[in-house]
This record gives sequence, structure tokens and C-alpha cells, in this order.
Amino acid sequence: MDPCSLPEWDISIFRPDPTGVLIARVFFRNVKVTFGIIRGDVQDVSGNPISDLGGLCVPLVVPNVSEISHMTFLFRLKDASSEIGIFLMGHAFTPTGPKATFTGGWLAHGPGVDTPEATGAIPAAFLLPGSGDTGSSTGSGT
Repeated sequence: MDPCSLPEWDISIFRPDPTGVLIARVFFRNVKVTFGIIRGDVQDVSGNPISDLGGLCVPLVVPNVSEISHMTFLFRLKDASSEIGIFLMGHAFTPTGPKATFTGGWLAHGPGVDTPEATGAIPAAFLLPGSGDTGSSTGSGT
């Protein structure tokens, strides 16, 4: 199964330092890819809206390896006092069945006009990264 066709992704975002602190756990829902462009919703663990979702999904043609795609996800995180754009980039792989894995990195940035709008706040347990911060991300799609 092509990872670009999966409507749901559960993503964990971590700091790259030795502590590996969890920055946020986000859930991409209603994901649709049209001509490689991703659109969807970002929710928290309780299903509350956090942000709109944008990005790209491009299936890769790799000899002897099927079901791999390059993916980017773009959204905002906000708390009571600030907002930050998050840009995830990486690869998704579906070895068998309807479940895919995502592995990649992230970059925090000052949100621009093309950064999808925040629609709610992240839970207070998470701390927003600063602009220019980077880290790793993992996840799965179904």
C-alpha cells in the first residue's frame, strides 16, 4: 500500500539531545493527497483540533523496494502565549499490510503566511520548541 493513500498518521516529535524529550504527540486525521499535496487536520490525543495540515507526499521508485514515499508535513503548534511552525520531513514505508512507518526530522520556524493555521492549543504538558530548533520524529499511519 502506498503511504500517500493513508488517511491517518500518529506522530511523536522528540528533541535531538540525549534526553530525547517528547515535544508533542500529534495525530493527523482526514489526510488526503491530491497531485502530491497533503491536506488534513492535526489533533491532540483527545481528538481536539490543533492545526490545519499541509505538506507533500511523493512515492519513490526504488529497485526491489516497494511502498516507500518521501513525505513532508507542515502545521502549527501554539500555547497560551505563542505559536511556532513545525516542518516534518522524512520517509514513510509500508512493508506489508495497511500500516506504514514514518521516520524523519523536524524544524521549528516562525510561522509564515503559507504555514497552515492553528485551530487550537497543545496540551500544557508540552513545551513549544524555539524557532530554528530541530529534532527527530517517528510515527505510524493507518
